[in-house]
Amino acid sequence: MKKRLSILLLFGFSLLIIFAGLTKWNFDIYMESTRLPPKDRVDIKVIIDNQVIFEDTLQQNLAGFPTHITHPMRIGYHTVSISSEQENICLEKKMFLFFNNYLLLYYSFDERNNKPSFFLDKGKGHFGFE
Repeated sequence: MKKRLSILLLFGFSLLIIFAGLTKWNFDIYMESTRLPPKDRVDIKVIIDNQVIFEDTLQQNLAGFPTHITHPMRIGYHTVSISSEQENICLEKKMFLFFNNYLLLYYSFDERNNKPSFFLDKGKGHFGFE
C-alpha cells in the first residue's frame, strides 16, 4: 500500500513539474530612465530569447511610474539583451526566471565609469514602490 501511494505521489509531482515547465507565464518587465531631463531619453531595444520585446524611446515618466509591459515566457533560463544605438551600449545577461519573478531595467548614469549605462535585475513577488 505504501509503495503504491509513493508511486502515485511521485507521478503526480512529475505531472506538476511538467505542467509548470511547459506553461507560458506572463512575466512583468519594468523599464525606467533615471537620468534627469533633457538626457533622459534613449532609444532602446529589448530582446529576450532572440525575440524583440520592446523597441522604442525610453524616457523618464513624470508621474514616477516605470514603463510596464508583460511578455509570456516559460520557466527557465532566458537570454535578455538590451541595446541602444544612440548611446552605443549593449548589455546581455542570461537569467533564470521562475513564475513569480519580474525584470527591472534602468537607464542611468554610471558614476564609476562616468558614462550612461543600463542596469538589469530581477525581483521576486510583486513590484512595488517603497
